Amino acid sequence: MGGVARRLGKLPTVLEYDNDIVARYSSGPYQKRFRKWAEVANAFERYVATYNCHEEWRDVLLMVEEQRRRKEMESAPEVGGKQAKRGPTGVRLLEGQPVYGPPVAPHGVAHEPANEAGVLLLFGKLGFVITHVQTEFPDCEAYREVEPGKWQRWRIEVEYRSRNFVAHKHDPDGCELIVCWVHDWADCPLEVVELKRAISKE
Repeated sequence: MGGVARRLGKLPTVLEYDNDIVARYSSGPYQKRFRKWAEVANAFERYVATYNCHEEWRDVLLMVEEQRRRKEMESAPEVGGKQAKRGPTGVRLLEGQPVYGPPVAPHGVAHEPANEAGVLLLFGKLGFVITHVQTEFPDCEAYREVEPGKWQRWRIEVEYRSRNFVAHKHDPDGCELIVCWVHDWADCPLEVVELKRAISKE
């Protein structure tokens, strides 16, 4: 098996082993002895350890280790009883961990916001003086310069999408401004600051 692996440059499958014209034996004895072809590589490691011939078979041992590592990566671990999700990059999604948007430096925040809390954090970098933040509607109060040297207190609702204002059944008379990442409410009766557009202009 080690010789076939060395000629192929990788551990052989059952078919590759049986089709190797140099191999002396078929895969039958291996499968009869070890039941599963995958166990042949483990048996090879035990053979090398028993006869202390690591140097002779170092290249094949590396193939065994590489195949084991590849199989571990391909079989995503179960998280909460469900198969872990993988994105287009092939990297598994860490369940229960935050997800970040692309970087938007140099605003002191490393990534685009992915939720309302991220919008609020980024909003604090854009020229308003936030004086109060709360969990009730509206989300915050902030002073805004309306004329040179003149500031007023504004009641502000923060949403990831401006349309969420409707979904959350907020009263337009309860605030003067919506701050969002994406403005998707065409007939909004309030002034809207779309941070995505505001940042791109800076």
